[in-house]
Amino acid sequence: MEFFTKHFNLLFELIKSDLKSKYKNSILGFLWIIFEPLFLMLILYFVFNRFIRFQMENYPLFILSGITLWRFFINTTTQSLFIFYRNREMVLKVRIPRLLLPFSLVLSNLTVTFFEFIIYFIIFIASGMKLSWTMLMFLPYLILFAVFTAGLSIMLALIYPFFKDVKPGWEIFTQALFFLCPIFYPFEIVPYRFIHLYLMNPVAVFIMGVRDMIYSGSIADSTVIVNSIFFSAIFFIVGIILFLVNEERMVKSL
Repeated sequence: MEFFTKHFNLLFELIKSDLKSKYKNSILGFLWIIFEPLFLMLILYFVFNRFIRFQMENYPLFILSGITLWRFFINTTTQSLFIFYRNREMVLKVRIPRLLLPFSLVLSNLTVTFFEFIIYFIIFIASGMKLSWTMLMFLPYLILFAVFTAGLSIMLALIYPFFKDVKPGWEIFTQALFFLCPIFYPFEIVPYRFIHLYLMNPVAVFIMGVRDMIYSGSIADSTVIVNSIFFSAIFFIVGIILFLVNEERMVKSL
């Protein structure tokens, strides 16, 4: 925490710069932070409400709760591959804590995701769904997921300068991972013999936890919560250690 408070101003500027770069040369600018997820959610809601139906109350909201979390994960990890390479001039010539770069990426995408979930809750209320006190647990849980994603993003950013093949490899892996997450289907349909293996998928675990809190209005299963904390701690700690050990080697590879 001291690391973030000490470099807060620089981190804030990096986040602002990252958000600006995403929407530069566009007329609406930062308004796309709201319009992009709004259009996506409305399209998904219309399609799955009118044409594709599942025997489940407000199935479109079920999908949106998972797809929004997935978008944060896939956008952050994919962009993290190039974070040091893309900013190599800064990494090589400016004396800044290099960990700020992946952290700023995670936080800028988390900002976008936060607005996406605001839109989700607006659609949620407009659909006649009932609010629940368990939604109060959602924000800390989202931050916990961001910690996990930050650890994984640091690892990917560290590996890419050494092995460029990690990019196509990660794309193939995440395509498979998408279908191994309960985004379009409920966890309950997973065969019993595969449940323990399924719970070893960190992204699936977090999607299940978030969905319980904001869609089902219930407290996530204790196994889901424990696994979420475990994955966040392990990936974040390992990511930081690997970076500190290999930072200089990574810089020389840029």
